[in-house]
Amino acid sequence: MLAEVLIPESRLGTLSYLVPDHLSSWISVGIAVRVPLQNRIVLGYIFRLYDGPLLDTKYALKEIESIVEDQSFFDQDIVELLDWLSHYYVVPLSIILRQILPWGAKNLKSFKEGWMPPQAESSLWTPPKWSVLNAEQEIVKTSILCQQGKTHLIDGITSSGKSEIYLHLIEAIRHEGKGAILLVPEIALTYQLARRLQDRFKDDVDIVHSALTPKQRRDAWIRIRQRKNGVVVGTRSAIFSPVQNLGLIILDEEHDSAYKQESTPRYHARRVAFKRAMLAKATLVLSSATPQVTTLFQSQQHAVTHTLKTRYNNQSVPKIEIVDRRQFEKSNAKMLMMPLVIAIKEALDDKDQVMLLFNQRGLHRMVRCVDCGEPIYCPHCSVTMTVHENDQLLCHHCGAQRDMPLVCPSCGSAKLKKTGKGIQSLETEVKKTFPFARVGRLDRDIVQSKDHGVAIYEAFGLNQLDILIGTQMIAKGHHFPGVSLVGIVDADQTLFFPDIFSTEQTYDLLVQVSGRAGRGVKEGRVIIQTYHPYHYVIEAIVKGDRSLFYKEEMKLRKMAGFPPYRRMARIIVDAKEDIKAQNEIEKIEALLRQLRPDPVLYQATPALIHRVGGRFRWHLLLAWDPHVDVSAMKQQLLAYVQRSTTGTRVSIDIDPVTTI
Repeated sequence: MLAEVLIPESRLGTLSYLVPDHLSSWISVGIAVRVPLQNRIVLGYIFRLYDGPLLDTKYALKEIESIVEDQSFFDQDIVELLDWLSHYYVVPLSIILRQILPWGAKNLKSFKEGWMPPQAESSLWTPPKWSVLNAEQEIVKTSILCQQGKTHLIDGITSSGKSEIYLHLIEAIRHEGKGAILLVPEIALTYQLARRLQDRFKDDVDIVHSALTPKQRRDAWIRIRQRKNGVVVGTRSAIFSPVQNLGLIILDEEHDSAYKQESTPRYHARRVAFKRAMLAKATLVLSSATPQVTTLFQSQQHAVTHTLKTRYNNQSVPKIEIVDRRQFEKSNAKMLMMPLVIAIKEALDDKDQVMLLFNQRGLHRMVRCVDCGEPIYCPHCSVTMTVHENDQLLCHHCGAQRDMPLVCPSCGSAKLKKTGKGIQSLETEVKKTFPFARVGRLDRDIVQSKDHGVAIYEAFGLNQLDILIGTQMIAKGHHFPGVSLVGIVDADQTLFFPDIFSTEQTYDLLVQVSGRAGRGVKEGRVIIQTYHPYHYVIEAIVKGDRSLFYKEEMKLRKMAGFPPYRRMARIIVDAKEDIKAQNEIEKIEALLRQLRPDPVLYQATPALIHRVGGRFRWHLLLAWDPHVDVSAMKQQLLAYVQRSTTGTRVSIDIDPVTTI
């Protein structure tokens, strides 16, 4: 018997080994084994098995030495998924394997440690009981169950009860003896939904996300693999969970860019879910109040679309109001314009809760010298450092920290000024304006704490906070019935970002956060502060007319040749020396210009953020017609990546969600 073995620490793909007779009855796909590689014994995984005559190789095949653990970690469907991932995303198989297995699976040392089961999260929050579906929800659920094995899009307004449909679909699938994967874009959301599922399915529900310890992830992986029809709730990496008899995959908030991994392998969980569902002949459900433009375009031919046009329990849609900041120039020192201040006071007087969105971490955006005008840059990146509490300067790209300098590093002047405000400044202003209000803040600095911000969410859900201030993470799928007012402090923050997807991302964010208002008994109210009230994104939100946004966005993308009218890839090269990164990207550009059919190439340029973590970055965008077969191009790129020279790193981003 011959085995193809995938070695995590090798970039060579699979290697062939002989299976000794005494192991042949124990070997199966997914088993971890010890194999000789050069003069060492290394960890490998059985990728494929063959019976029959030996291959005619130029070298003598070596034997598998032993089995590391008699537990299969993945099956044939995962093998096919790994193969597809490698070819589609132009990434070596070994890197894909290290990504999907729960503890990195890089070497034999991983198996020598003891493992402990994950500890359950303690909580004062009681999950709400499962609701009876209304007529509109029941129609969607029944339609999906009657058309299993297909791709479905639930296009439902905020608070239309999409989560309730998920729960009932999972219950129905489990009655058929099948398992399910439910993906959410944020760690805190996993606990909310998992508790509701655990209330019904007890120990058959597992949580999977990147913040679990290696021991917790391995233990969950093995439990999932051993169950016949388990349920997994998690963030993007949960799509690789080895659920047996997989019958259903759900992507909640399918538009969210958090489903895209921004480091190699740069996969998108939605695209992987398509392939995984196809391999398992499972039903795929994409769901959002703001489906991605590309999803809406493709769903016309490749998905069954279901709409939810009314809020659950017939709640009214929140009223949207615009505050034109141009009319409040004299009060620009304040972050909250007077109409929003008055609205917050009215909500607090009525014992209602308030959410405020401001998508900028820190106290101040930067420190600038008054004399020479130079800002203080990160020593490792081509970005300014952000001022945080206690006058700590922090780089939001590489994490570098330093104290506030006494003098300007460029000219030596002591006249340094903090400019631009961050969410911590907003928190200070809110507490001064409403001194008796209980105020909480939620941003990445808070979420990096041990409980991932769960305590803040729960305190707000238990009405222990009056005002919740947050970055974009407060917009993601949370249900707080006490919120009657949502304030968007600066709607223009991302609207004019130099990125081809910035308008769509801004539209999604503003619609989603607006949907947090009025989910209880009282009517919701949303106040948007902006300098651009007549921009098509803002107008579409005010009018509640997505078609206005969609038509304008699609017109602009068609003119520019951007997705969905063309597929797109981004090649990023980084090196410690700028000239090395430039030379490498120019070699790749020359290679691509020789290929047929020609992709559309945009000239290689320095990345917008040219230096990150002490490494210079150059990038190249390429696009092609969706019907063109580019597999040969991808194979050449993969070969190039595998032999890339020391000192430069090449990464391929297929279907990028940002060009920064």
